[in-house]
Amino acid sequence: MSSVYQPYAGYMNHEPSNYAYSHYSAPPVAPDIRAAMKAISDRWMEQAKLGVDRMQADAESMKRNRNTNPSAFEQRMNQHKRQLKGEMDSVINRGYESIIHKANARPEYEHDAIFSLWQTISGRFMNFLNSIMHWIEQLAKAVIRCIQRAWNEVQSYFQKIREICGFAMCFVSGLF
Repeated sequence: MSSVYQPYAGYMNHEPSNYAYSHYSAPPVAPDIRAAMKAISDRWMEQAKLGVDRMQADAESMKRNRNTNPSAFEQRMNQHKRQLKGEMDSVINRGYESIIHKANARPEYEHDAIFSLWQTISGRFMNFLNSIMHWIEQLAKAVIRCIQRAWNEVQSYFQKIREICGFAMCFVSGLF
């Protein structure tokens, strides 16, 4: 590793990803910028976990409630998805403003590396967010199918009870 020319080695923490990145024209990103990006990603992941936990709790409570209408459940899940996406976008936007502020305090030659790394990270966040949204959609569809089956089962029980009551009424009226 020491035989490779590294013009900005003072900023590197010698991780393999930094080493590979140093072979390109952009310099590696300073450790404080990396730490800021890591803090943003940690906040983003924590927010995603909280949002998914909130949805799961709501889905569990709606699943326990046999009177849940499938369309009401779908509306709630869509509301949760919009809220989670808004929260995730907010973390990304606040993080971007923070990174811009830090990058503006840097020499010009570091800007490309900072913004390139930020684009990579935010792109991965968006891919992850899209996969979460897809998973939530699949989960909602599965739960809706379960609710519909349960609702249909409840309706069939009510129908059978009505038929039995009707038969019993006919039987009782036939006795008198």
